[in-house]
Amino acid sequence: MPADAPGARRRDDQTWLEWLLPRLDDGRAHLISQELRPLTESSQKPLVEFFLRVEDDDGVWLEPGYYLPAVERLQQAHRVDLWALRHLLKALESNPRLLDSHTAACLNLAPQSLLNPEFAPSAFEIIGNSPVDARHLCFEIDEGFAVSQGSVVQRFMEQLRPIGVRFSLDRCHTTMGITQLRHLPIDYMKIHPSVTRNIDTDALDRAHLKWICEAAHLLNRRTCAINIESDGALAPLRSAGVDFAQGTAVNKIGPLMT
Repeated sequence: MPADAPGARRRDDQTWLEWLLPRLDDGRAHLISQELRPLTESSQKPLVEFFLRVEDDDGVWLEPGYYLPAVERLQQAHRVDLWALRHLLKALESNPRLLDSHTAACLNLAPQSLLNPEFAPSAFEIIGNSPVDARHLCFEIDEGFAVSQGSVVQRFMEQLRPIGVRFSLDRCHTTMGITQLRHLPIDYMKIHPSVTRNIDTDALDRAHLKWICEAAHLLNRRTCAINIESDGALAPLRSAGVDFAQGTAVNKIGPLMT
């Protein structure tokens, strides 16, 4: 994990891109993982999410917050997401027992990738050429982007859903209307940390969370609370009907690092 803030490693956009691209091919880019563990059903398998980390010159593994904004501004985020998808599929192929013990492997996609017309066909081809069953993949898409670019997200999901890919709506406040939620083919809703941060003390937050869970379950979607760092939050999450929890309170480091 980075020991300093993104602003402490300043590079202009083109320099960040030229820094990043060679590292994707020379072994200095890695995927780390963290589990999303079930809260309400003991028979339910966990999910596992994968995150990109890239080594800087001093050996520190940098989070995407350092370089991804620059890469997105240069409209090159799809190259990063396609690399992550290829690398994830190779890792899953090499670790088949992970697929037996987890429902799906999740990968968060940059909004700018979904705006690239070549991204969906390229992802389709990469998945089709892999021996890993597409039903083991779950793409995460930010709710705010899905609200502002609903037709783009709908079209992307419709292209990949037929081969079995699952989808998760990330950082949900439920600002998306129920009508949109009805029609988006999503499997999971990851709840924004602002909704769950004070659920042990704030009755309104608890009511909001319970409403999200009830709406999700009526639509046959499962919910996940993210960034959960306190054991004390787990009981209120269960009481509200949250299906999964993700964060250091349940899993600091996941089962696979590449």
